[in-house]
Amino acid sequence: MEDERQVLDVSAEQWLSELSAPSCSAATMSAVLQRALVGASRGHIYPQLHIHGLKLTQAPGVMHKKMGYLYLSVCAGHSELSLLTTNALHKDLQSRDAIALLAAITALPSVMRGGLPPQLLHALCNCLHHPMSLVRRRACQVLYAGLSVWGAPRHDVSAASRRPSSLGDRSSPLGTDCGSCHDSQGEIGSTL
Repeated sequence: MEDERQVLDVSAEQWLSELSAPSCSAATMSAVLQRALVGASRGHIYPQLHIHGLKLTQAPGVMHKKMGYLYLSVCAGHSELSLLTTNALHKDLQSRDAIALLAAITALPSVMRGGLPPQLLHALCNCLHHPMSLVRRRACQVLYAGLSVWGAPRHDVSAASRRPSSLGDRSSPLGTDCGSCHDSQGEIGSTL
């Protein structure tokens, strides 16, 4: 175990030198964070790499963006970068690119384990009115799953998202119309 730690410490120094190079691409950053995730799976987390995971969430390629969110969800936890992570998620939740939007929605529960800030809750509720049904369905699933994880009472969520919608005629307890998440009585959850 001690030998493993020494090898990973040497590797981490090499990773930092690679990431500090001015010509460091998103592909290089992604490859380094993949190797760091292997170390994290063995219990070795390097907080100095968290900022690079955050940078990767802002990469133009979706695969790099997902890698950044994966790294943050596994390694960052409640770090000093939580405000920057919140801002990155908020930006992606407002993106017009459906793939980046879905990446942010998918990463939301694992990255924001401690609670969902109001601006992210509002942005996620706005996703319930997206033109693509896949985005609406995924946002509905994350909100429903998040009620138990984040402990948000339904009336708070309802107040954050109450506005008219043309997506369906069934109104959910969340104050939105997400027909894919309702059973015959209008309750969320039975089809998830």
